[in-house]
Amino acid sequence: MATIMACRWRIAVCLAVALAAVPFQIGDRPAVWLASAYAQDDLPSDTNEAANVLFVRALQAIAEADQTGDAASRLSLLQTAQADLDRIVQAYPGSNLAVQLVSQQRIGAFDPRDLVRDIRSAERAVARERRAAEREAASETAEMAIEAGDPLAGFASANEPWCRDNPDACALFADALATVRLIRGRRWHIDGLIGLAHAQSDAGLAEWVQRTLTEASRRTDEIANERERAETYTAISEVLALSGLFAEAQALADGMTDDVSRASALGVIAAALAEAGQAEQARSTFADAVTTAADASDRDARRPWTLAYLARMQVRAAFEDDGRGTFALATTATLDQVDGYEERFGALVEIARQQARSDLIDDMQATLDILMRVDAEASAEAIAEFRYRSQRLSWVGLTLANADYADEAQQVFTAAVTMAQAMDHGMARDFALMDLASVLARSGLHNEALQLVDDIADDWSRWNALATIARGQAFDGLIDEALAIAETIVDGVDRAKVLMDVASAHAEAGRIEEALRTFDEAGTWADTDHRWVRGSTVSALTDIASAEAAAGFVDRARQRFAEAAAMARRMDSSDIGELRLLSIAEAQASAAANLMGAE
Repeated sequence: MATIMACRWRIAVCLAVALAAVPFQIGDRPAVWLASAYAQDDLPSDTNEAANVLFVRALQAIAEADQTGDAASRLSLLQTAQADLDRIVQAYPGSNLAVQLVSQQRIGAFDPRDLVRDIRSAERAVARERRAAEREAASETAEMAIEAGDPLAGFASANEPWCRDNPDACALFADALATVRLIRGRRWHIDGLIGLAHAQSDAGLAEWVQRTLTEASRRTDEIANERERAETYTAISEVLALSGLFAEAQALADGMTDDVSRASALGVIAAALAEAGQAEQARSTFADAVTTAADASDRDARRPWTLAYLARMQVRAAFEDDGRGTFALATTATLDQVDGYEERFGALVEIARQQARSDLIDDMQATLDILMRVDAEASAEAIAEFRYRSQRLSWVGLTLANADYADEAQQVFTAAVTMAQAMDHGMARDFALMDLASVLARSGLHNEALQLVDDIADDWSRWNALATIARGQAFDGLIDEALAIAETIVDGVDRAKVLMDVASAHAEAGRIEEALRTFDEAGTWADTDHRWVRGSTVSALTDIASAEAAAGFVDRARQRFAEAAAMARRMDSSDIGELRLLSIAEAQASAAANLMGAE
């Protein structure tokens, strides 16, 4: 018996050497017999012989993996092979094979590095299959028969012959409406309808706009809070005006009793009138809007913002007899209160940028000096107020940076950073630095933003800042830099979220294949349906779907939108999930309007 066992181990060694020297074939009967003979790990005591048996078994698993067409089975077999190779190194470190494996040497036709790459590829394939299954289930859920019947068929029937002539845009508009109707919260539902009407207006579908806004108005009438109801009517009046329905918009504004909301509504109507070439009526409506806002209560915090908002719209209206922005400057003169300095500054920057008014620099600088002096005198003990003021300064800096005032922007950012770093409360300090890093990243100052991240102690705040910077880099075409940031994040969930942001940036740049590859890479670091990754996944899916629709792959886009909607409905917080549904509906409607523009 001992002689027989000795012969068996010699055969094992010979087979291991032979198999290492030539490509392994699944039909090699002695190798199959050898692996099955020691399937229960009754391995020999000799170190090299035991290592050889494990090596042969690993090769057999790899060969079987190469022959299977099922992604999950292939991954399981490759992982089994890797486990046997790892066991050689761990249990038999003195064996010849262990030395070769640790040093990543080729062993005959086998290269350990190929196995690592094959496992990663198999993991991606499994992730793709899982997402495909989710998409299939999601498309059933969001088949546009979620509420009752088949909304797509009903929508197409109600909008003949337009839908017959524009089937892709029709399908996307129907999908958007169905997604909006998934939203249970009244305010988000109304916002979804207004967003849908905006897209319909962009597509030149005034009749659809009226129909959609009729539903939005009906829901708005249910809002008990007068100010909230007025603000919603302002948004509705804007869409009506942009669609050329000026009488309807004016009637809605005239019915508002809240002065600030009425002023905003009149402002958007005036801007739309100016764009339509009705300058005299636009000027009159703007004057009415400014008077209404100026008459609002001084205690209303919205008042200065609204006046600045009107000034910016006035300068954008570009009246032929107001080429130097004097009409808008008259509006900013009402903003001399301290509480209105920030808004006045923003309006001045807008006028200077739009009208190339270099003579306004002194006025801008004087306003900026007041802003910085007021902020510098803020009490360090008032943590919330202190952070708020640093945010305000960073907003001013961003305004300057976007208007190409680089030196002035740098001055403001420096002041904001100094204020944030002076905070004694650690969490407030971290949040303020996170805010500033995000603002710097949005203005393209990526290196400066990264320097701030080094001072952030809180892990969540640091990741949030890094994610924003990576996204900004990706949008600026600095993909390698964005991926380098992702590689610095050790936690798989956090890395997956950053990679999802990069995938979104690829998609928004129209690089669909790169977006899909990065999306798959994110899936190898964390489950895309993980509760902390789900929001980023929904955003990435939505952005990829939008890119696919723009590229003409409408069926693929609709399926991916449906997958995103199904995932949004599974989110832990109903409010967060409904906000995601709102963004999906807006993306679907925008994709439909863009198709009309392309045609």
